[in-house]
Amino acid sequence: MVKMGKPGDKKRSKHHDKDKYYNLAREQGYRSRAAYKLLQIDRKFKFLGASDAVLDLCSAPGGWCQVAAKAARPGGSGGRGTSTERLVLGVDLLPMRKIRAVTGLVGDITTEQCRVEIRQTLARRLAGAGEGDKRERKVDVVLCDGAPDIGADYSRDAYVQNEIVLLALRCATAHLRRGGTFVTKVYRSRDYNALLYIMGKLFDKVSPVKPPASRQASAEIFWVCEDYRCPDSIDPRLLDPRDVFDQDDLAAAEKRTTVDVFHKQYGKQKRPSRHGYDLDADGLDATMRKVGTAAEFVTSDDPVGMMTRCTAFNFGDDEEGFKQLQATTDEIVECCADLRVLNRGDFSGLMKWRDAMKLHIKKTAEAAAIDANADADVAMEDAGDRPRAEGDGADDDSSVSSDEERIQGEIEKARARRLREKKRKVKKEREKAPNSASAAPTAWT
Repeated sequence: MVKMGKPGDKKRSKHHDKDKYYNLAREQGYRSRAAYKLLQIDRKFKFLGASDAVLDLCSAPGGWCQVAAKAARPGGSGGRGTSTERLVLGVDLLPMRKIRAVTGLVGDITTEQCRVEIRQTLARRLAGAGEGDKRERKVDVVLCDGAPDIGADYSRDAYVQNEIVLLALRCATAHLRRGGTFVTKVYRSRDYNALLYIMGKLFDKVSPVKPPASRQASAEIFWVCEDYRCPDSIDPRLLDPRDVFDQDDLAAAEKRTTVDVFHKQYGKQKRPSRHGYDLDADGLDATMRKVGTAAEFVTSDDPVGMMTRCTAFNFGDDEEGFKQLQATTDEIVECCADLRVLNRGDFSGLMKWRDAMKLHIKKTAEAAAIDANADADVAMEDAGDRPRAEGDGADDDSSVSSDEERIQGEIEKARARRLREKKRKVKKEREKAPNSASAAPTAWT
């Protein structure tokens, strides 16, 4: 148990000076305490001493390469029983400081270019195989201690870790000889059994191990996969994370780590991805730039969610005329241009502007309905007041039975004429006005 310091001692974040393996690594010249994990695993399974060539994926800073170089030394049993030169090859995205008897490569193990460089290095260094026998230009052991940057959600971290394992296995199948050994780190998660199933298809024996150097608080364990079957062909879907792992689990983890713009922790969340921004289905940057439209924001049922997901609102063609209204100030336009720099007050202002735009849409619709009804009434009245042609009906004197009925008819006609003239006057005044709907919403402060 690590003892805590006295109340007056300065707080330490990781207590490295109190860790036994950390101190041993510094005393014995290892670059990381993880070197003792490999030492303890090899002490149990004894695969490094019988190897002529070792490939270490995600090797930086080089602790496992140091162990492999000391264990796979000349004079050992030799995995192929030949006099080939011993080779330890470390590959990582980051450059690694030189280590004696270790060849370092800088590259991405998921790319074909990196696999070509590994094959070329093996062809130069492994001199025991004949010129035509390229199957023997392979390694005896493949190691992988890669891990993602720890983020806010364990489900996502475990998914990314298992994805690294699967990508490392894809690289290992191209360079591991028949009967070889693959050692990797794994996190327990929902995809654990799917990954174990794939290992069982490619190796005769898979043994989980938790070395003493691995902290008990850590969720990591290690798999020692022995006796590689080296099949002639492998289905690409067997080594594709999109086909093997549960994508819904990752989507749920990302949803749990999303904080809306009005949350007190907005802007403080960490990015758990070790590769920076996430990519969408087309391989484009899905987090850095995602632009919505102002019309979609105004009519959306989830405006807060849109402000959280989008980085900007574009007015586009502005068919609704939002940008010409009095409520759409220069400040609103600037806020819509970049949502990532706004604070809670700015987001509240956008919500008030959205309410004003919804009111504008409502009043515009009402005015259009009134105009339609007025035009229909005028058309009907014009049709009813149209003079009749000669001979179209009987004589007026004969159709009226009495003077009172004739007078009453004249009064109704005069009333209808006055109403018709009033509607026409109102319509002309509305047409002459600049934009009566634009003055409806008032500017908010």
